[in-house]
Amino acid sequence: MILPDVRILSAEELAQLEKITARGGKILLTGESGAYGRERQRLEVNPLHQLLGLNGAAATGAIHLPECPGKGGLALIRKEGFASISTTGAPLQRLLADFQQQLSALGYAPAIRLEISPLVVAQIARVDGRPHLFMANFNGLEGGRNANQTPVRAARVVLPAAAGSRVHFLPFLGQVQILPEEPVNGMISCTLPEFQRGAILWVE
Repeated sequence: MILPDVRILSAEELAQLEKITARGGKILLTGESGAYGRERQRLEVNPLHQLLGLNGAAATGAIHLPECPGKGGLALIRKEGFASISTTGAPLQRLLADFQQQLSALGYAPAIRLEISPLVVAQIARVDGRPHLFMANFNGLEGGRNANQTPVRAARVVLPAAAGSRVHFLPFLGQVQILPEEPVNGMISCTLPEFQRGAILWVE
């Protein structure tokens, strides 16, 4: 579980987090998660840090990042400009790579891995019991200057699939395509066709 700068946690929420860790669950928290009480007062002792063993003791199954990577990414975009980040993506990619290393340190491995521009927003959801990947492209957009996205090219997805299932791809206002698959360590890998505004991918 990831707690991105969740500053106020109730006793009930802390109890649920304790159950998660007791079952072997891992927690990554950022910023000032757990540092404030219900009246928004700063607490002398952070109960979340105490629960996870982050107050001097050796923590097991938890990592605390004092600087929130999400806030860092937004600050980088504001500093470098959306167009600059969109063109190279290198600084933001480094930030994402560092964050992924922190997740790996907790033993986390995603069931679905998407290798794509950092300016593509993706959400995973089950629709009729099947995993769907919804993607929205923000590459190239500039407020007041450019409302047309730069097309996404050479993106790749790695995901589990049952025998006989096929990977379907639907670009915004386009036609459904069946993608070629390549086996990778018990999973399947697909290269996505070029798309501009957004796309949906699913397995059935």
